[in-house]
Amino acid sequence: MTDAAVATNEVKMNQEGNVATAPAPGPGGAEAQASATAAVDDAMKVFAGNLAFATTEDELKSIFSEAGAVTQVQIIKRGTRSLGYGFVTYATEAEAQKAVTLLNKKEIAGREINVEGAKPQTEAQAAGAATRGAKRTRGRGRGRGGASSRRPRNDEGEEDLEDPLAEKADGEAAGVNGEGKAARARRARGKKEANGAAETEEGAAAADKPARQPRKPKGAPQGEPSKTLLFVSNLSFNVDDDALKAAFDGFQVTSAKVVKRRFGGPGGRTGRSKGFGFVDFASEAEQQRALKEAHNKTVDGREMSLKVAIQGDDKKDDETEEKVAKAEAAADADPAPAA
Repeated sequence: MTDAAVATNEVKMNQEGNVATAPAPGPGGAEAQASATAAVDDAMKVFAGNLAFATTEDELKSIFSEAGAVTQVQIIKRGTRSLGYGFVTYATEAEAQKAVTLLNKKEIAGREINVEGAKPQTEAQAAGAATRGAKRTRGRGRGRGGASSRRPRNDEGEEDLEDPLAEKADGEAAGVNGEGKAARARRARGKKEANGAAETEEGAAAADKPARQPRKPKGAPQGEPSKTLLFVSNLSFNVDDDALKAAFDGFQVTSAKVVKRRFGGPGGRTGRSKGFGFVDFASEAEQQRALKEAHNKTVDGREMSLKVAIQGDDKKDDETEEKVAKAEAAADADPAPAA
């Protein structure tokens, strides 16, 4: 089908969004008379395509007047924007044929225009054109990347106007390679359900682990009080064995020991002081004298607290420390789920 035939059908079926109503048949062969009149009008009419968007009807009339007397000029528009084609009607059929011969492929406003006779369409052709037009509208925007496959025509020196209907069609088809909203929503729901299932499995696995039991507080020390050993607490973490022994300068000290972490603690800090220790004296008299004179003595900014140790506490604490440290390390490596 020629461009002229398609354009003729578009003008008749949808000019500025209004569908023309065919004349109703009446008595005396009015329908046949109307059809004959339309055929005569089409014979005196030519189609002008590939026009510059800036070309006006007055300019088109002036150009086509070279072929004869122009009775009517119509540039097809959508709103106020030219669609780049139109129709020119002459007084006679001969002038219309002359216009086709004289002006076809002529360059006007930098564009080579197409001129041909405006041919009437049969009813079947009109229906086929309408169907193809609908398919072209639905198919827009399904090219690569979701962009419209039809490239806009930009005339030199003219404003690049957007086609509102094309924008709407492109927007509706601008999914991921034609993927609709419903498909994207289904995919999103599937991901959410999969993530929920994974979280449920993790939660169930965590629930199977035994809950971490709080450490029971130690009761009062059991055993015989030592006759030479003092328990020293509230020590600064900077105090080491030598500093602890120096704190009891003037007393007969046989050994001084700061208890430290040997198997790691929070953050894996091994070898750090636990803030207490033991000092062993040469005799019970020295032990008692230190208990009276050195209690609450300030060492490295902290007041020491002294009391008589239980016999064997210094060794027992090492064994307890080893067990506790191992338990803490195991618990830190495999923490229990939060309640």
